[in-house]
Amino acid sequence: MSSVAVRVAVYHPGQRRFAWREMVLGDIHRAPWQLSAALGLNADLLHDGGLMFGARNALLSFEARSKALPPGWMWTNEPPLPLPDARPWQRPGWFAGAWARLGAHSATGSARLISTSDLGAVLSVGEEAAQVFLKVGAGREAAVTAALWATQPRWLPAVLSTDLERGEIITRSGGQTLEKVGEWRAWTGAAALLAKYHRSAGVPDAAHHRFADLPERGEALLRDEAALSGWGLSDANIKELAAALPELRRQHRLVSALGLPDGPVHGDSHGMNALWDGQQARWFDWSEAGVAHPFTDIGWLFSHSADRTWPISAAVPDLRARLADVYLSTLGIPGAHTELDSAETLALWHRAVVYDARFRAWPEPRPMYVRFYLRWLLGSLRSRPGGIPSAP
Repeated sequence: MSSVAVRVAVYHPGQRRFAWREMVLGDIHRAPWQLSAALGLNADLLHDGGLMFGARNALLSFEARSKALPPGWMWTNEPPLPLPDARPWQRPGWFAGAWARLGAHSATGSARLISTSDLGAVLSVGEEAAQVFLKVGAGREAAVTAALWATQPRWLPAVLSTDLERGEIITRSGGQTLEKVGEWRAWTGAAALLAKYHRSAGVPDAAHHRFADLPERGEALLRDEAALSGWGLSDANIKELAAALPELRRQHRLVSALGLPDGPVHGDSHGMNALWDGQQARWFDWSEAGVAHPFTDIGWLFSHSADRTWPISAAVPDLRARLADVYLSTLGIPGAHTELDSAETLALWHRAVVYDARFRAWPEPRPMYVRFYLRWLLGSLRSRPGGIPSAP
């Protein structure tokens, strides 16, 4: 990203005072929540004003951790512009309470804001195996995590606290994320755990994304040129997606013929949401948990396992085949390799449809996941034998 003009607002901890100014940020190669150090602020990001989605003249809102300000900054009683559509974790005062709740479980180690957005925030205290995390969000993740911890605790990192009213979860570290692990047992262990979850009773009151509805909903999206253009797809991409529909429908028919029922899914099953402690794989981030076809989960894991920058890519060239063997065997359909070969593209199609329904009417700046997934879908289809037929 090139230099960009921003407005920076800092909220005083514990008092109704403010500091704010306009400035130009140089090349930004970090997430907005990491900018506080670059700005000389000892503060946590409340809202990035759309900076992550390319907004110009964004209002970056921070809450200071102390009264100290960098040279040249001054506290004032004049408030900056109000925070846009602020969630609870984006309002002044939330961080002070969250750090206190987290500190009750770990009094030592550095305090870090891992991430924050309109969808939620993650904080941590401590180091490595002693690290403790607090996550907050607006969905059902706290309720799902509490239910799974009560029934299948080995599937999750240790849950120290859940607050359903606040939507908060506090957990202990469960090891390294899969993206950092080059050991095949870690990945196949995570795949086997997914299959066990797919065969379980799941969690109550989960959103149901019917696999039988995917062709109709998916075609409606891929033929809606105005919506696709609004998501930032090029004319060439839009034509290519329309040309891919017969192949996508063929893959759906192939998988449907297996007769697998919709069931509990993790919903965001990739290498950054699974952990390995050297012996046991575990899943976390159940914010997308719902009911769908099980292949949408394993297909999502397939799509991320191909990341060439992750250690597993060089260490285990046949990882996908190993994942398929373990997953299908655990699920109880060991011979369904041909059908499973379509899981990645169907998972990407499914995810684009679900997120289009969720974010199309989202207030600007809206998350641009649909564009990302559809471009990824095109790449996946192009890599298959025969590729995508030429658009008329």
